[in-house]
Amino acid sequence: MPKLSNPKLQIDLVSGTTKRKLTAKVDVAFDANEEGFIKLIPTIRSKIRCEIMGSDSGFNGSNDHITWMTSQFTAKDGTVTFTKTVSSSSLDEDSIGEDEIIARFSCVNNSPVLFAASSIDTPEVSGSF
Repeated sequence: MPKLSNPKLQIDLVSGTTKRKLTAKVDVAFDANEEGFIKLIPTIRSKIRCEIMGSDSGFNGSNDHITWMTSQFTAKDGTVTFTKTVSSSSLDEDSIGEDEIIARFSCVNNSPVLFAASSIDTPEVSGSF
């Protein structure tokens, strides 16, 4: 499975609204064996998924699902970027205090026999949404 690295999440206020623009990015790198399989079987593609979650642990319970970004397919090295605009209230995942939001990237293949799945999380983005 390609290596996922350098995960980033940016949350910006959309001017003149109460909406937030989410921009999530992750680097994808295939090793030589994976590139060889892709050349032999060009229909092999990796699906990169991005889930936005409220980061919780301990007393607050487990992570809260907020939204999915539209999945993207790739068969080459590079940065995959996801964007989505959401209501600020959808990011308000804690009843008190600041909210902690992460993006979880996962990579699955349309040929799981060849490559195992992988995932990586961004650092938390904190704020009062």
